[in-house]
Amino acid sequence: MSIWGKLAGAAAGLAIGGPIGALLGGVAGHYVIDRDKEEDGPAENQVAFTVGVIALGAKMAKADGIVTGDEVAAFKPGPNLEVVQGNCSACHSADYVNTQPPMKDKKGFWQAEVTKMIKVYGAPIDDADVGKIVDYLATTY
Repeated sequence: MSIWGKLAGAAAGLAIGGPIGALLGGVAGHYVIDRDKEEDGPAENQVAFTVGVIALGAKMAKADGIVTGDEVAAFKPGPNLEVVQGNCSACHSADYVNTQPPMKDKKGFWQAEVTKMIKVYGAPIDDADVGKIVDYLATTY
């Protein structure tokens, strides 16, 4: 499908009739110029192709099985897991941790994140638990 007929019609319509003329000119350009040049083939072929691509994508997404909410929300096993679950799960799932980018200084990064959770977001984490949470995150993720 070509866009040139629509653009030419819209430009002519804009010059003659303003915004409404541009709209009407674009429609007219489609019917007068572009309609005769249908190169994409019958609509049935396009619909069949689209349905096929969507079906293939759905099959590929499910190829490894069903992903449950528990799998997404679960923290990985590690030292002090119960402390992390008791403190971090109150506000967010493990998705927050899983989506962090790779880092060189894991301990420093996670220390800053835990501190931010406490100071900026008001997370009620005891001082005794901060080190345990940072150690868990640095060793497990």
